[in-house]
Amino acid sequence: MKRKILGILLVCTLVIANFGNLFYFQTIEAAQVSEIKENYDITSMSIDEVSKKPKLEDLSEYKKDAIDYAAFIAEESGKEAAETLNQFDEDNNVVELGVKEVLDTYYSAETLDEEAVSEFSANLDTDIEENIEKYEDARQERENEDNLDYITDEGIVVFDKETSKEDIDQVVNYVSDSYEIIIDNNYEIDTSLSERKQKRLKALENYKGNIVVRVNLDLDQTAAEAIEEYEVFDCVIEAQENLKCKSNALSTKLNDANAKELWYLDRCKFQAAWDTVSTAGCDDIWIGVVDSGCRITHQDFSGGIVSKYAVDITKKDSNGRYKKLEDMKKPFDSEHGTFAAGVIAAKANNCIGIAGAGRGWNNNSCRIIPIKVSKGLNTNGEDIIKLSDMCKGIDYAIKSGAEIINVSLSYPSLRSCEVEAIERAEAAEVVVVASAGNYGTSAKRYPAAMDYVIAVGGTNNSTANNKAYFSNYGSWVNIAAPATNYICTSSESDSSYSKEEDGTSLATPLVSSAIGLMLSVNPDLSVSQIKKILYSSAIDLKSSYFSCGLLNAGLSVQKAKYEIFKNSVVRLTGLEQLSGNRVKLKWNNLNVYGPERVLIYRSVSKNGKYENIKSISGDGSSTYIDSNLTTGKTYYYKIKVAMKYGGGYKFTPYSEIKSIKLK
Repeated sequence: MKRKILGILLVCTLVIANFGNLFYFQTIEAAQVSEIKENYDITSMSIDEVSKKPKLEDLSEYKKDAIDYAAFIAEESGKEAAETLNQFDEDNNVVELGVKEVLDTYYSAETLDEEAVSEFSANLDTDIEENIEKYEDARQERENEDNLDYITDEGIVVFDKETSKEDIDQVVNYVSDSYEIIIDNNYEIDTSLSERKQKRLKALENYKGNIVVRVNLDLDQTAAEAIEEYEVFDCVIEAQENLKCKSNALSTKLNDANAKELWYLDRCKFQAAWDTVSTAGCDDIWIGVVDSGCRITHQDFSGGIVSKYAVDITKKDSNGRYKKLEDMKKPFDSEHGTFAAGVIAAKANNCIGIAGAGRGWNNNSCRIIPIKVSKGLNTNGEDIIKLSDMCKGIDYAIKSGAEIINVSLSYPSLRSCEVEAIERAEAAEVVVVASAGNYGTSAKRYPAAMDYVIAVGGTNNSTANNKAYFSNYGSWVNIAAPATNYICTSSESDSSYSKEEDGTSLATPLVSSAIGLMLSVNPDLSVSQIKKILYSSAIDLKSSYFSCGLLNAGLSVQKAKYEIFKNSVVRLTGLEQLSGNRVKLKWNNLNVYGPERVLIYRSVSKNGKYENIKSISGDGSSTYIDSNLTTGKTYYYKIKVAMKYGGGYKFTPYSEIKSIKLK
C-alpha cells in the first residue's frame, strides 16, 4: 500500500515577466529537505523496502491470468470483473492488484463508464470507495489542466547523484508508472563540434550531479500525492510538479518587431492553427483580396503574393489585359487594401513589422492575390469603387484560382450584379468572406448579408469581447472577430506600418486567414463544411448584438484536419528482436495524415491489458526500440497515432496487433 508523508514545504519562486508570464522554479537544497523531514518527523523509506510492495510479476500464472481476465471483461461487465476477483478474497495481493488493473481499464478510456465502475464496486467483496475517490481526484485534476500551471499526469523527481539506474527503476515502479531521464551523468562530448566548443565542454567530463527524471503518474495519482510519495525515499532529493514553462501570449514566440501588439492573433487562437498547419499543411491556398490595391513591394510581403494574378481590373495594358500591379508605379489608391493584405500575408518571424494570420511560423500556406477595384480617390480622400468593378474583381478572383475571396467592402442594398458574382463563386465552391460594415446599426450590408457569403462583425479588445461600437450587428452576421487596435502594413513606404487601426475591414481578413489555414490542412473541404466547422468552433460571445460566436482559428483548423485524420490508418509493419532482449518496432505512417504523436502499447497477452509504454513525436517517426524485456516471453504490440484537438488529442484506431517471442 502506498505510503504518505505528513507534509513537506516546497519553496518555489514564481517570476512573471511582463510580456511572457514565464515560470521559473527555485529548488530546495538537499540539506534543506533533510532538515524539513527531521522537523516534521516524516517517515523515510530505503530502497530495500520497495520489494515489500506486491507486484503482478510475482504472482502465479493462474492468478495473473485471473487478473488479466478481470481487466478484460471489465469493459463488458463490472459485475463479472468483480466476481472474478472475489474468488481470491483471502489473497489481498491479488485483489489489490486486480482492483488497480480494472480501475486503470475504466479510467484510461476516452470516456469514463461510470455505471460500470459503480457495478464493479457494488459487486466486489472489498470496499474500494477510497480507491475510486483517488481515481476521481486525479481525473478531475487532468480535466482541469488548462487552468493549472503544471502538467497533471507528470512530475519531476531529483535523485541523489549516487542513485543507480536499478534503484531509480525500483522507486518509480513502486510509486507510479514510468519515467524518462532528463539529466544524468553519462556524458560524452560530441566530437563533431568545433575545437573551441569541445574545450569548453570538457569541464563536464568529471562532473557528477544529481539525476533528474520526468515521471509519468498513475491514473489514481494527483501531482501532489505523487510528490508526497516520492519524497518518502531517502535517495530522493526533491519531487516537484512539472511546471508549464510557457508564455500565454503568442506574440512572444514571434520575432517580428511589433509582435507584442498583435493581440488579436492571441484572441482568436492562431497559435494552435499554425501548429496544426506546421505538421500537415500544403502551401498553395490563394486568397483574393478585392480592395483598393496593395503596395506589393512592402518588405513584409516577401513570398506572400501571387504576383502573376495581382492586377488592377480598372485598367488594361496595350494587349487588352488587366494591368499587373507589379508594372504599376502606384498599385494602390488608399491604404485600405494594404491594411487588409497585411492582416493575412505579412511574413512572420522575419524580425520586422508584423505577422500575418495566414502565415504564422513563417509558413507559406496562404498567399494573396491583391485585386485593385478602386478608381482613385474622391475629394474626401475616399476610394472610388463602383459596384460593377467590385463584382468584376470577384469574378476575376474566381477565374484566377483563388479558393477564398476577401471583400472588406459593403453596400446598403442588394443588386443583381452582386447576385451573379456570388452565385458564380458558389458554383465554383469559392468561399466569399465580407465585412458587416462600420455603421453601428443592425441594417444589413451587402454582399455580407447574402446567404452564401460569410458575414463578419467586429469586437473590441476588451477581455469580454464586446461588440466594437462601430460594428454592424444582427442575426445575419455569421461570425465575429477583433476589429480594433490593429497594427497594419502601410502603403506610405516599403517599410512603414500604421497603428491603432479599426474596422470590420480588418476583422474580415482575419476570418479569411483562418479559412485559408483550414483549406491548407484539408483542401477538399466544401463550403458548407467550412461554414459548419467555422461556426461550431466559435467562442460563445453571450452577446445581445450577435447570435454568432468569436472566431476560434485554432479549433477550426484542427477540426478541418480531423476530417481527414479520422479516416487515417496506421500499420504496424514488423517486430524484430535485437541483442540485449530488445525489440524494434516498425510502422508505416504513409496512410496517416499529419500525426503529431505516436503511442506505443505493449502487453504480455493478446487480449490482456495493454500498457502505453511510449509516446513520441509523429513527425517522421517510424521506429522504436523497446528494452528491458525477458527471454522466453511473448510480447504483443499495437500502436495508434494522435493529433492535437482542442485541449487534448484525437486518435486513430489501433493498428493490428503483432507479437514476438524472445529467444
